[in-house]
Amino acid sequence: MKNGFYFFNNSPDGCSEYYSIDLCTIKLVYVVFLITVPIKVSVCQWVTGNIDTLTHDNASDYSVSPNSMFIDAQNTLHVVWQKRELWPNGWGIYYAKKFVNGSWTNPIRISDTLYTSVYPSVVVAGKLNKVFISYVSVYSKYAQIKLAISSINETWSSINITTDSLQNRNPLIEIDKNENIHLTWLGMDSLFNYKVKYSSNKSGIWKIQSLDDNYSGDNYYATPSLSVSPNGHANIMYLSIINGIPRNILAENFDTKEGKWSYELLPESVNGSGILKISKKGKLNYIFHYSKDFQFPVKTYYTFKANNLSGWSPPELINENFDGYCTSVEIDDNEKLHLTLDSLELAFKIGITYYANNKSGIWQFSSVSATGNTFHSSFKLDKNGSGNIIASSEEYPIPSELLYLKSENNLIGIHENFSFNVNDYALFQNYPNPFNPFTNIKFTMPKSGNAELKVFDAGGREVSVLLNENLIAGSYEYTFDAAGLPSGIYFYTLRTGGFVASGKMLLIK
Repeated sequence: MKNGFYFFNNSPDGCSEYYSIDLCTIKLVYVVFLITVPIKVSVCQWVTGNIDTLTHDNASDYSVSPNSMFIDAQNTLHVVWQKRELWPNGWGIYYAKKFVNGSWTNPIRISDTLYTSVYPSVVVAGKLNKVFISYVSVYSKYAQIKLAISSINETWSSINITTDSLQNRNPLIEIDKNENIHLTWLGMDSLFNYKVKYSSNKSGIWKIQSLDDNYSGDNYYATPSLSVSPNGHANIMYLSIINGIPRNILAENFDTKEGKWSYELLPESVNGSGILKISKKGKLNYIFHYSKDFQFPVKTYYTFKANNLSGWSPPELINENFDGYCTSVEIDDNEKLHLTLDSLELAFKIGITYYANNKSGIWQFSSVSATGNTFHSSFKLDKNGSGNIIASSEEYPIPSELLYLKSENNLIGIHENFSFNVNDYALFQNYPNPFNPFTNIKFTMPKSGNAELKVFDAGGREVSVLLNENLIAGSYEYTFDAAGLPSGIYFYTLRTGGFVASGKMLLIK
């Protein structure tokens, strides 16, 4: 914030807070308006370091993707990025890692030297002691999806996932709990139409599937987002233009052996590209940005789906008082979201990266930009709860830099799912109560085992199964969506480890 009035307060998470009356400039056609709006910002301290620096001047010398960082079981940070190089190489893909003691390895180029390479993403298979990096290799008019793999002695090899003579772009890579690798990207078919593609090494071979949702939309703007559920099912969210209207489609690989997919057309209110993240409890979280006719201003929204039996929550506006789009999302074990947003202000002359979380129930922000402009940020929480960000910093005539920023404080706070102080079984009163249509139900269990949480109407009929699976000891919270139910009294019952308890709640519409 460069203009405004500030009122300081203390924050329970150890950060300073201020309220600002910010003077925001909004350009509409050629008319400039000034408005005053209150913004709540949490100011956390971030330590800045440099990973790589370029000395030649280009408009954008570094770029990263939402999956450009990975934290392994040893809390080692793995980073990949694309770097503009002098002709004829174009762009190259580089990799480095940061150990727990704070030391960095020297950046190494892992992409082909004769081709330009873009869109890097990284995951680490700890049991195999291997790093997997997906990227696009471009030669002439052809663009292929490639996978670079490090061996135990850290030598690199690469394989082609695609071999066609067509365009492929925007790959994302994920790894499930069994260390199976999942890939999605946009690929052109023989009729020169873009389709969402998927491949995995689950069967031992990289078989490519083209998602056919039967909605006959244009997937050119799709930019698919990939997240793997706790049961190992790949979920892909993408934007499709259907009859001239942008609509989001969720594809789930529900039968991994047969490669079968289910498709869900989301409500019209969810209509933007974004990032899909599934929590350890199976809650689907989608953060998307919307702009009319794909122009500025850009606003970012959050919606979620508690389980397969519930609907999507009404989209919640995150960045009401500034333009910006989400670049990375993390979910802690308390089911709270942590994300970064890149904001372009004052007619693209100032780039600011923000960190945001909804720990307190409302979205709180802090600017993490150091000197100059920051763009193309990527964010990860490490095992200690610290935030890690990489971002491109560009301010002519200063050489472009790839910055690494680390939060000085723990961003998560108390870890609710640790087994400390969970000595008894307990089922708590839902909140809010009365409610419409969402309410939260919290319980604790001191021993691991199967837990079943169900909702019944006043006549004793089962209306929802919120949970029926094995859980580790700890504290849990689930969301009940009553959007399709009439007003009235409902009961929720928890059964686990011989413990049975019920609560009463009131739905008022």
